[in-house]
Amino acid sequence: GIKKKSAGAAVPFGDRLKVAIEVADAMCYLSRKRILHRDIKPDNVGFTKKGDAKLYDFGLAKILPREGQDFKFTAMVGTLRYMSPECAKKEKYGLASDVYSFSLLLWELLSFDFPYRGMKDPEIHKKLTSEGCPLQVIESWPAAIKNCVLKGSDYTASKRPSIESMYSNLSRRSRKVNRRASLPTNGTQQCSKIVPCGLEEKMQCTSL
Repeated sequence: GIKKKSAGAAVPFGDRLKVAIEVADAMCYLSRKRILHRDIKPDNVGFTKKGDAKLYDFGLAKILPREGQDFKFTAMVGTLRYMSPECAKKEKYGLASDVYSFSLLLWELLSFDFPYRGMKDPEIHKKLTSEGCPLQVIESWPAAIKNCVLKGSDYTASKRPSIESMYSNLSRRSRKVNRRASLPTNGTQQCSKIVPCGLEEKMQCTSL
């Protein structure tokens, strides 16, 4: 996973950004299929032998109805530290909930810190349901990346950007970052390299 891959090594900023972009790429695929992962976190990101990031563990995933059809997910599921406020409050949530979780993962990747440091679950839940997780962005980060982190982790779900928008902004910014590994340059939200483990089976057997 991400933590194992980065432990004990000074991973260049561009390489960390590459991982975030590849995770966002996979999430764009899920968004097109209207699949809600519900447990986006570092432990659910792995790597191929070539070093490409992959999104794993679809045990909590749900397929959303078509746009315009009513649905109601209110179960508090996932990992509290990366959970959205609306999910923690057992309110209705959708794709924006995964965007919130991705924003925390993005922040963790780039800052080498983790959300709610030093807090236990009861404290996390109290803070999460009252104000969310205010993230301290690093001043030296490019403005586009800071905006992705801050807007994506907005307490109000309707104010968050789509994962497609975040992927596009991160990809454009990555072309200006010096790094060792190559980054996607086609600017499309395709998921050719990132095949989520167990996704096809989940799509066939998951119901609301």
